[in-house]
Amino acid sequence: MDKQGKKEVSDRLHSTFFRLIQAANGYITIFNFAMAAQLTVTTAKQYLDEKAKEFDATFDVSNQGVILYYFPGEYLLHC
Repeated sequence: MDKQGKKEVSDRLHSTFFRLIQAANGYITIFNFAMAAQLTVTTAKQYLDEKAKEFDATFDVSNQGVILYYFPGEYLLHC
């Protein structure tokens, strides 16, 4: 993939990520992000883990084993 193609993919992921956390008040799951961004679950988890470190997000694991990331509201303002 050339530089322009990588930039387009990066921009699409960034846009999808912020759109989803804005719509869900800062919450996002790996599965929802993978589906919306057309990524594998593994790639979506890697992306969200990186963003969680970058934005100091928290996460919780439901009784069903679903990881729910939470990105605090102040980060939503910088989208």
